[in-house]
Amino acid sequence: MFEPGVYRFQFRGLTLRECWRFGGGMPGFLIALVFKMIGKSGDTMFLPACDSEGPCDPETLSAECREHLAPHIGQLSDLGFRRGTYIAPKTAPPSSMKDPGAYRALHDDGVRIMFLAHIHNVVGEGEERPIVTHKVTATGEFMLQDGGILAVCDHDAFFDAPQLRRIVISQTDVRSVACRLEEELSRATDPKRFAELRDYDHANRESELEVWDARIRRGLYRKDAEQKVSSGPD
Repeated sequence: MFEPGVYRFQFRGLTLRECWRFGGGMPGFLIALVFKMIGKSGDTMFLPACDSEGPCDPETLSAECREHLAPHIGQLSDLGFRRGTYIAPKTAPPSSMKDPGAYRALHDDGVRIMFLAHIHNVVGEGEERPIVTHKVTATGEFMLQDGGILAVCDHDAFFDAPQLRRIVISQTDVRSVACRLEEELSRATDPKRFAELRDYDHANRESELEVWDARIRRGLYRKDAEQKVSSGPD
């Protein structure tokens, strides 16, 4: 298993499918391919990611972040996801992430989890045309008895992982993600149930470590010896 620490993203480790997905079309795909061929490096981040963030008081997050998350959190509560917590970085996030924050909640059934991420990224800051992303994304998931995860998300910005089965939907609202998750749950056989969010996190940790270990072994991240871990918000 890999050693926890600061790692730098390596475009060379991307699969062709990931190049296409992150590129968002032919022009972006070709750019990603060039970056892959020349071995371009990206941001650093602390791995495993599950140790780089944790529950926090709402006031830990910026007012803007809370404002963007608030209406979605209200929808989750109406849908039965009432046992929730805000999430903040425990280590310094990648430089392109300007205002990170999130919210996770467990459904009353103890099976379904919903995750809201406040995304405010600036790629190419200081350049003539930086790429700015500012939105809230939603992901729903549940765990199977074998430890596998079925996830429903409203975006395709993710890396491949054999332990995870992802379903991407075109609708970008929380209710649509939650409804599709409920539909997939109706087809599942004996999914795992949890009393609290922390119980789910404990069960999911081993799977997450395997996912990050596989990504490092295929060259997607490389240990950055020059970087030291910086603390995020307390």
